[in-house]
Amino acid sequence: MHEVKYLRLYLLRHAIAIKRGASGFLNDDRPLTREGIEKMKKAAKGIRRLGEDFELIITSPMQRACHTAKILAWALKRKPKIIPSHDLLPGASPRKISALIARYKKRDSLVLVGHEPDFSAFASYLLGAKKAAIELKKGGMCRIDIPFGKAMGRGILISLFPPKYLCMLARGNC
Repeated sequence: MHEVKYLRLYLLRHAIAIKRGASGFLNDDRPLTREGIEKMKKAAKGIRRLGEDFELIITSPMQRACHTAKILAWALKRKPKIIPSHDLLPGASPRKISALIARYKKRDSLVLVGHEPDFSAFASYLLGAKKAAIELKKGGMCRIDIPFGKAMGRGILISLFPPKYLCMLARGNC
């Protein structure tokens, strides 16, 4: 019998950023808030406690997503490589994100850092749902295992971590 190999795909929504339309900030250039940075540091420590040894983080090039990716990388034992990708810009379609993942399918695990509602739509697409089946809170993460050699839409939701749960894993409060 042939054993199926899975890609452990983690979708991490960027942490709390300055509100859209705030004076002095372009929408696409909004940084994380001080609160967002502090909560993400705690959540990243919780992600570390999950025991995954990530080698690669692919992030939207938006400042809020890149900063979130750097905070995660800082908290991990092995410092993963961070690659910005325009395929994760706000408004990314499930097909575009799928094509991005296909380039890295030989990896055991992969972290994507991006935006809503794109990630909820993509997760739902991977799970074969017609409508959004999950919602990622800012700084929240989910894991979906995707079998190699199978069509998208056949992923398995392994976990959904709200940011408060990730902070609890780090033995802290958000």
